[in-house]
Amino acid sequence: MNPLVTLITPVYNAMPYFKDFIESVENQSYRPMQFIIVDDGSTDDSYDYLLQNKNRIENSKIDLKIIKNEHENQSAAVNSALKYVSGEFITWCDADDVMTYDNIEKKVKYLLEHNDIDIVRNDGLLIDESNKEKRRRSSFENDRFTKNIFEDLITDITYCYSGCYMIRTSKFFECYPKREIPISPCGQNLQLLLPVASRSKCGFIDEILHYYTRRKNGHSSKENGYNGQLKRIKDFTKLKKEILNYCECDKKKYEKLIDDLEEKNKQRLLSELIIKARRNLKK
Repeated sequence: MNPLVTLITPVYNAMPYFKDFIESVENQSYRPMQFIIVDDGSTDDSYDYLLQNKNRIENSKIDLKIIKNEHENQSAAVNSALKYVSGEFITWCDADDVMTYDNIEKKVKYLLEHNDIDIVRNDGLLIDESNKEKRRRSSFENDRFTKNIFEDLITDITYCYSGCYMIRTSKFFECYPKREIPISPCGQNLQLLLPVASRSKCGFIDEILHYYTRRKNGHSSKENGYNGQLKRIKDFTKLKKEILNYCECDKKKYEKLIDDLEEKNKQRLLSELIIKARRNLKK
């Protein structure tokens, strides 16, 4: 019998893209599957859509759990889901993404065949909604097959996108025995990945099994000015340092790397601001 896989999805105002995502879950070739959806206080029709299609999803032989929260953020929503996780493997995906039909099946197969590895990731396709440009989600050719990804995740060298990773649940809860990840406005991906990555190698499936559309009004694409972007840089620094408390690593070494990366990102942001100001003066 196949091992149970738990898929977690936080939802906040995901319509109209939510329908495509739900269909991609129903169409997964893999069973059994536990699907935990946490509505993070949506103000659109996302929650109503879930309720209207609950029976249909369950009829596709998916164990569905719907949780409704007051609005906070993705990481808080994930914490609500973690209390109910019962799968041998755990994966997660955003509510406006799309998984290929064999996304879960191929990652389970990899982990079953590689008992010494606790994380596996696949490649994906990033689609820019504004210009339809497409590119692979892996950042560089030489990072895709790296098995020790902890430092690359810390320093933003490699990718940590939802929809692309699967983890052994037992190893994950070794890192988080209270079934709670640090809450942050910076999402949930680093919290889910870094502690396990500090303890285990990561496998790679060289196939595009996930589609992500960068939307103009998306969470990670909003233009929020210099101060907003500076705050985001600082928020990521704070989050990464907090996650180190759950990792097996040289904490002082990685705190320095995180501080160095913050300074680098601040300088990049300032340079971009100067270039933009110069361009505006020439107009």
